[in-house]
Amino acid sequence: MTIGRPTFKPMMAGAALAGALALVLSGCTPGNDGGEGESSATRTTTSEDTYSTTEVTDGKTTFVVVENPRDGATLSYGKDSGMSLIEEVDGDVTYAFKDMNGNGTLETWEDWRVPAVERAADLVPSLATEQIAGLMLFSSGENSPADGLSDNQREYLTNSHLRNVQNAGNSDVTANVTWVNQMQEFVETLASEETPYVPVNFASNPRSDATNQVAYSEAEAISQWPSSLGMAATFDPELVREFGEMSSQELRAIGITTLLGPQIDLASDPRWSRVYGTFGENTDLITEMTAAFVESYQTDPDSTGADEGWGTGSVNAMIKHFPGDGAGEGGRESHYDIGKYAVFPRGSFDEHLKPFLGALDSAAIMTSCSITLDGDGEPMFSTERGTAYVKDIIDILREEHGYDGVLVTD
Repeated sequence: MTIGRPTFKPMMAGAALAGALALVLSGCTPGNDGGEGESSATRTTTSEDTYSTTEVTDGKTTFVVVENPRDGATLSYGKDSGMSLIEEVDGDVTYAFKDMNGNGTLETWEDWRVPAVERAADLVPSLATEQIAGLMLFSSGENSPADGLSDNQREYLTNSHLRNVQNAGNSDVTANVTWVNQMQEFVETLASEETPYVPVNFASNPRSDATNQVAYSEAEAISQWPSSLGMAATFDPELVREFGEMSSQELRAIGITTLLGPQIDLASDPRWSRVYGTFGENTDLITEMTAAFVESYQTDPDSTGADEGWGTGSVNAMIKHFPGDGAGEGGRESHYDIGKYAVFPRGSFDEHLKPFLGALDSAAIMTSCSITLDGDGEPMFSTERGTAYVKDIIDILREEHGYDGVLVTD
């Protein structure tokens, strides 16, 4: 649910699937009775040593907010989703956990006290093959949150086990919050021991570009800032940090947990149509701006505990397009067939690569669509003619630099 989200850190560690799960578990809302150990009914308790529940509605969905004692996590779940709580007594304190596979036992991955990386690794062996496949998919752009949960959305959430949804609508708070809550409650109804609950990760392209050149820019509904190129013109990474701190909270407030950005390609050719979306042509400046952006988006200064640094204000950043889309032949755009070649003459590859290597704490990286060639027109790393899934290029991230976050491609 958008209201009452727990503070799980979507760290990207371990196997790639565990990393993806850690990302989506950052939106998990662990939940009315049931559990193990001593029943709280047999003990003398106070409001300070046991959890409490409250029903809340957004006008369309009613859900239960669970407040755990002594700075424990705040959880939520749909009242009509069929979810229940597991109780656990720890000393003189009774905590509540959401039973996300309905088996009545507290699994490691259901335990909000455990870091998200460990939880994700524990969940992986329980997932059905179909669920794993679903975690590798994104939906098409959903551009009408005001219409609520559609039959098509129910279909892909149920039968394709898809859990990455692109929010391509406007930034109206009521429309987005009610839609997000409907969808999260629906996927809770699908949870079972055979198909454990995995929440929906909502993603969006950038929305705050005051030039309105970026899709989904809604001046009346979200704060407006200079484009990335405009920010680069200030030569002030602290301005980018201020933007990220505000923008990430705005996105999270409407249920968005992953930003499909920033675009950090080196703008090495002024003919390229996407120069406006970059931080410019100075590699060192791009690297500084990117580091400030990623840190500010992913850091919640109010978070504490095992996942300190992450919280309800954090949004996963997805830097793009690795290893650098700015090298398109003749300035042509790599998302189209006419621009399918990226050419890196005279050792320029390292310059395009540098901003990415300076922001490897980014939760996700989007790879380029280009066929990567050297100055003589030959494939740079192998006979494979592509970028998105060329092993030699992915190995730069995985093997050479130890990146274990999520990799995404169009």
